[in-house]
Amino acid sequence: MELCEVAELCGVPPGVVNRWIRFGIRLDGYCLRLAATTVEDRVRVTSEALDTFRKQCARAKIGKPLDVPAGDMTPGQRREQRVREHVAAMLRNYQRPGVKAERAKIRAQGAKKQNAPGPM
Repeated sequence: MELCEVAELCGVPPGVVNRWIRFGIRLDGYCLRLAATTVEDRVRVTSEALDTFRKQCARAKIGKPLDVPAGDMTPGQRREQRVREHVAAMLRNYQRPGVKAERAKIRAQGAKKQNAPGPM
């Protein structure tokens, strides 16, 4: 999947997905990165890598909001809160019925490509 497809599935902007790939998420002692590969100068994410990343975020409970009033947050806490909101959006959107069907379709397309005969 391309970054825009991953962003659409997760319900976040494509720039957020790019940051997850390049820098990862560093919160609460965790550093989680979304695995990706480059194919013909395009960054691609497999559905398995996205599932793994989502499960790691859920296990780490990164989507939980901070217990600090918005007016009292430092710039670092505001950044951390934005990261938490993006992860929470991903975890929420990933459970929607339409997204589940979309993920199944993407997995089936990937399986067809892997089973396709190579050039002769």
